[in-house]
Amino acid sequence: MKNNLIKNPQVRKVLQDAHLWIRAGFIQPIVSILLLTKKRNLKMDLEEYKMNNEISTLINKGIMAYVGTFNEVGKHVTDIYSSEDVYQVDVEPKKLLDKVLNYYGSNYRGAIASSKSILGPVDMAPISIGGPNGYILFTSMSPSIPECTFFFLHHIRSYHAIDSKTTAVVLSNGEILHVPVSRRSFQSRYHKALELKEKMASRSLYYIPYDMGEHYQAVSDKTVFYRVKKQSD
Repeated sequence: MKNNLIKNPQVRKVLQDAHLWIRAGFIQPIVSILLLTKKRNLKMDLEEYKMNNEISTLINKGIMAYVGTFNEVGKHVTDIYSSEDVYQVDVEPKKLLDKVLNYYGSNYRGAIASSKSILGPVDMAPISIGGPNGYILFTSMSPSIPECTFFFLHHIRSYHAIDSKTTAVVLSNGEILHVPVSRRSFQSRYHKALELKEKMASRSLYYIPYDMGEHYQAVSDKTVFYRVKKQSD
């Protein structure tokens, strides 16, 4: 089989050209470039994998609240309350949110500005992460206060006053967080978060991520889209 291949004039020409390239010293650089490109792509894939894993621990459907606190050496950090556990990350809540928002194409300052453009002038505006189908967060107090808590709207089960300056917030898993703010103030921020959610939902583009094709059209029924065959003219 080998002799038959070598006798083939086309194969022989390829082998001769390859031999000349090797003698000229071109093959090694090309191989090196290919290997370097593959290595860079592998490194980028690994970095993206690490980033995706990191973000998934910072924000997911099970996370209920970010609570500002201080660790044993006095550094401002965040306790993340999830439906199954509580764990601490070595960054303050606002910087944590900035990191998450950057991943989704925004930043903390931009998210606040966006909310105010939707709700009008409002103190301690709630923020949206991930657009109309994402998460809505609101604060227990001014975000500039280190102990500020960021609540995920969909995990608030109920809340009630402990006294005139303290509110108990019951989360979806039954966990209770006490925040140093009156029930009235907490309720006002909670309602603003609900308002933001409703207005964000009403502004959805309802993007259809596939080609309808020449003989099909989109038919909507409220928020549900269907792909149906076009009627003949």
